[in-house]
Order: sequence, then C-alpha cells, then structure tokens
Amino acid sequence: MLPALASTNVISTLDTHRPFAPSPPRGVLQGQGTNFAFTMHTALHWAVAKGHTAVARWLLQQGADPDMPNAAGATPLHAAVRQRSDDCARMLVLEAAATMAVPDSLGETARDILLQRDTGGDSSSASSSAGSSSGSSNSSGARLASELEFLARVAAMRDSVAGGGAEWTARAMRGLLAAAGVNPAGLLERRELVDACREVIARYPPRIIVAQSVTAAAAPAPAPAPPLPDGEAKTTPHIAPPATSAANSARPTEAASPSAEPLAPSSSAGRSVGDASDGGGATAPGTDAAAAAAAAAAASDAAKQRGNDAFSRADFPKAVSHYTMAIRLRTEPSAVLYSNRAAAYCGMRYFGKAQSDAEEAIRLDPQQPKYRCRLGVSLLGQQQLREAETAFRAALQLDPSYTAAIQGLQDVRAAANRTEN
Repeated sequence: MLPALASTNVISTLDTHRPFAPSPPRGVLQGQGTNFAFTMHTALHWAVAKGHTAVARWLLQQGADPDMPNAAGATPLHAAVRQRSDDCARMLVLEAAATMAVPDSLGETARDILLQRDTGGDSSSASSSAGSSSGSSNSSGARLASELEFLARVAAMRDSVAGGGAEWTARAMRGLLAAAGVNPAGLLERRELVDACREVIARYPPRIIVAQSVTAAAAPAPAPAPPLPDGEAKTTPHIAPPATSAANSARPTEAASPSAEPLAPSSSAGRSVGDASDGGGATAPGTDAAAAAAAAAAASDAAKQRGNDAFSRADFPKAVSHYTMAIRLRTEPSAVLYSNRAAAYCGMRYFGKAQSDAEEAIRLDPQQPKYRCRLGVSLLGQQQLREAETAFRAALQLDPSYTAAIQGLQDVRAAANRTEN
C-alpha cells in the first residue's frame, strides 16, 4: 500500500486510508496495544528512507514520533541518513527536533553513519541512493553532519524562544551566530545577541505542530476536585485582587544613562514595614519608589566601579559591559558613563560606537573638554582628520591648557603627514 500512496495526491490519500479512529491518541500512533502496531512507525521509516519529505512531514503532523526506534534500534533519522535522503534528515532535525545522539543496536548514531560516507564504510548507500525518489544528495558526510548539528542548535533555541531568549546563554548564542556565519564580535549587549539569534532562527522553517485532534485525544482528563471536608459550606470564597502600587505597576524605564552622582536616598527609604504608622503594615508608594531609586543608584555605582577596574586592566569588552549596565540602572542620563564607555569602545577600536557615546556625553554636558577629546579620538580613529581637529580645538576653547586636546592636535598633524607621505 505504501508505494501506491507515494504517487499522486499523497496527503489526501493518506487521510482517506488512515487505519485508525478519527482522533487516535498518541500512544496508538506509536503502535502501543493495537493491531496496527507497525503502521505509523513503519510509514515514517519508509517515507524518510525513500526521500518523501512531504509524506514524512504529514505523518509527523499526525503524531508520529521522530525518535521512535524500530526492532533494530534505528530511528527515522538513521533511515534517512543511511539512505542518503538528506532533505528528510534536515526536516527531521530542524522541524521535528529529532535527536542525533540516539544509537541503534550496532551502537551507531546518525553522525557515525554520515562519517562512513567519506570512508566508504556505508555499504547500503551506494545501492540505495539510486532508489531514492527525492530529497537525496551527494553531500559530504562530514559536511552534512555539521549542518545537522547546526540545525539541531537552531531547533533547540527556537523551541525555547517562548521564554523570550532569557534562558539562552551568551556562549550558546555566540556559538550559533558563528556557525551561521555572523560575526558576534561587535554584539556586546545581551539584547543584541538575542536579536541576532532571532534573525538566524527566522531563516528556517518552524517546528512541526501535531494536529490538534491528536493532541486533544492524547491529553489526560483533568483530575476531579478534591471533596470538601465534612460540614464545610460549598461556597466559593471571595478572593480580593492584590493591591498594586504605582511603583510596582509602572513599566520599568530603560534610561539612556545614570547620573554622575548617586541619587540621595529619601529620608523615608530606610523605614521598615513596621515603622509605617496607621497603615496596617503597608508601605507608601513614594517610599517604595525612593528605596528603589536608591538601590538602583547604588547598583549603578557598583557597575561603574567594575567598569573602571576592567578598563584599568585593558579588558575593554568587560568594561563596556559594566558601563552599559551602569547606564541602564540609572534613571537619569550620565555624561560621565557615556564618556567612559566611549573610551572603552576606542580601546576596542569600535570608533563608530565611541563617536556616538562621545556625542551623547557632549549633549549632556557641553562644557566638559574631556568629552570633546573623546569625540576627537573616535573621529581620528576613523581617519576623519578635519572633524577630529575641530573637536580638539573645541576642547581647547573650553580649557586652553587642556593637555589631552593639545596632544590630540599633535596626533592629527602626525596622521595628516603620514597620509601625505
């Protein structure tokens, strides 16, 4: 029956000839306790071995298990790679999250079988590849193994994206981006890494969704509510909604940068709940806000100090990370922090980002010559000599004896001489 179903109108034919009840539970589709114990599993093995990607995808949508082994311990992925149905193998790993590390009864994983292609150890591939009707390829075994491992990374991160990427580690994200050919060196903030990973994941098909009728039939019935104790009134108690203070209900503001000086804590910030008078133990919203602001200021100062320590060690990426955290923790912008981060960016030779931070520092405090010098250094690094000279001269207008500005003008002249020569 299976070869006939693979010719025309494959999916509609399968829908017509499905030998199950209209909404079978997942256990039935895996063949547990039925006369059709082999049907769904054998169909999936056959479809991927023959390269019928559309049929295999439909079977997976009906609840077929991509990791269900046969009598020899082989999964559908084993069948796909052994028969050189490479497109089916990609679909199993990416769209069905098939596991690559499952060994068969011979102890071979899908990767082991792929590597045998390059050594000539795959005895079945030569004779079977000609019989594969679609989805087969002559891909190098090692190359396809690497591709499947990359697709497995994509699938794993995609399937956990419901958490907003919060569980993605920086190492995993950088590894995915590097494998996708994206240079993660310039992505210093976690948000940038998450967005870049989302862009990579969006290039690939989504996870196969099992038909709703299948999942509904497989879902266990909800447990009955426990009986009430004898004598207890069968009424639903009224539960008052929790009170929400203005400090808790407001969305956190992602500020551009903190202030240069720590915010002074409010006189009421140190009061405990027990100190509140006639409030039933509740803390006033203003007190909560002041305490939160003081805590944020202290955390920002600590992050700034860690950035200074990293900068003194010439660990510029770490310094940028700490300064960025300090900027985010403050509720008011800080020219000092933007200037510090600009210096760290210059140390990394990210002169474009350094220029942006220096310009922001100047906007916040236009009377500080140091920030003009930061801008001059960033422009000099981009070989914008005329603009760099203008920035250093602007610093000297604020302070004619400012040493960094004088040195900056000398550096501009030296760079101009090198260009002329």
